[in-house]
Amino acid sequence: MSAIEDVISKVRKLYALAEANTSENEAAVAVAAAEKLLQQYRLSRAEVDAHSDTDSESPIEDGEPLETYTSRVPVWQQVLVGALASHYGCAIYQARSSTQTAIRVVGCPSDVRLFRLQYGRVKSQIDRLTLKNGLGKGRSYCDSYRKGLVVVVHERLNAMRTEVRQAATSTALVKLDERESLAARVLRDNHANIRTSRPTPMRVYHDGFEAGRSDGQKIGLGEELESPVRGLPGPSHIC
Repeated sequence: MSAIEDVISKVRKLYALAEANTSENEAAVAVAAAEKLLQQYRLSRAEVDAHSDTDSESPIEDGEPLETYTSRVPVWQQVLVGALASHYGCAIYQARSSTQTAIRVVGCPSDVRLFRLQYGRVKSQIDRLTLKNGLGKGRSYCDSYRKGLVVVVHERLNAMRTEVRQAATSTALVKLDERESLAARVLRDNHANIRTSRPTPMRVYHDGFEAGRSDGQKIGLGEELESPVRGLPGPSHIC
């Protein structure tokens, strides 16, 4: 089993443990341990690449779309995808046709896999919280509730990113930044006609948005454990 397969297997077991656990504290610890494993893997791999003559991976466009829509991509989902993609060193874009819009991902294969794993996890938590707390309150309330959730997720991811950068070695940071910039370059090279669109205004129903912001802290992202850059596995643990 390769290093990334081993990490993903362990992370999925921790997620399953979190889902099955009735104790919110123990479930949060399981999710935190999962995020710590993911960040350990990315940072240790970046450290190895920094001391190697050649990079172990190059960015490519993922073969399958992340999501497809027959109408516009919801604003809350645009914010969520953008935040997670940046957190895991990927670039994303919307491929539009006459019948649908697809969200597509560009990045190093291991980064894309980790991004997809966390996207599925966080989105399922947003769906679960919206079903639980928005039932019977109408579409506008639920849409605003989701926006409140993802705004807090975005804020927490930015805080985690800042903490990781403060504790990581300079060589690992250079390689991580390089992976994200290379993904963006591959996207531009492959799709030169893509134009940057203006951000869609985030119109919200106040009560739903504020309820989402309040509940956003319930989404497990992993910052409750100590910084994941401490005690990184050595080069021998990376394939």
